[in-house]
Amino acid sequence: MSIPQRVPKWWPYHNEFPDWRVHKGENQLYYARLPGTDPLVIIHAANTEALRDEIIRTLSELEH
Repeated sequence: MSIPQRVPKWWPYHNEFPDWRVHKGENQLYYARLPGTDPLVIIHAANTEALRDEIIRTLSELEH
């Protein structure tokens, strides 16, 4: 008997943002944090597409 493999919904974006750590919370929101930042950068969104957009926006703000 084989166990079906489950690919996380975030996986398509993982290579684009390898430094970010992403998980889905109990409240069904997706959370991303960027280790090594001070203060720690943590963002959230309702789905992975919105989280990707939020990461791009956050990175743009961090560059300025």
